[in-house]
Amino acid sequence: MIRAIARQTNPALERLLRMEGRPLEYYGSVDQSEWASDVMFKSPAALAGVYPKLIRQGITTLGSVEVMRFLGQRLTATGQINGHFAGEVVSDLRQRPEGMRLKHRVNANSVKMYDKQGSVLRVETTLNNPRDLKVFRGTEAEPQKKRWRPMRKGVADLHRRAEVSQSSNERYLGASGAMDCQASVGQVLEPLGQAIKVRGRRYRGLRVMEVEDGKLLAAVGRGKFAINGFRNRDLRVLLMGTETDERGS
Repeated sequence: MIRAIARQTNPALERLLRMEGRPLEYYGSVDQSEWASDVMFKSPAALAGVYPKLIRQGITTLGSVEVMRFLGQRLTATGQINGHFAGEVVSDLRQRPEGMRLKHRVNANSVKMYDKQGSVLRVETTLNNPRDLKVFRGTEAEPQKKRWRPMRKGVADLHRRAEVSQSSNERYLGASGAMDCQASVGQVLEPLGQAIKVRGRRYRGLRVMEVEDGKLLAAVGRGKFAINGFRNRDLRVLLMGTETDERGS
């Protein structure tokens, strides 16, 4: 792919770089990679309402252990920092013209969060030193002898860069999703109680705090339905203790 791009850019390049009758081969490498995951909000006001809480959560609850886990660093069996780790873990908060940015760094690799274009929450992993991470591969001399080896800057390991970066973003977003909420239970559940219309048909909201709807939600939330779903017959057994045929007789 790299050769094809180079030929399109400069068709004469291979002829110009011939040495001792052999053309030079390209070796593609990536000095720095950035991998972003965006969470879209319906409006800038919706993001502005939650973003300060996310920043506070990141500063107060994400320590060195969590940051190292985000960026794929090995921890001990008990989830603590390995005693052989001699690097640096840094978190910093910076106010920029376009908004507030929170960044966590392990040596030269980092994951950061910032608000972008008003209604976009972006989490972005940047890798400058891939050798801090691992890729399951062989060597050029023995490609069949695969084991976990330090990641290279070559494009051959780009797929692993993408996997590590996406996992880092997902772990960070997952930790942010556990943010403490100061709203009351009633405030959180209120939207679920609002009636909606779909194709002209009205559907009532859920009465989450009432016994009957609570039984229904507990029934459909059972783990045994997670793979194959549930039928009316299954719910009738759980809610009424009886089973009738599919016509309701």
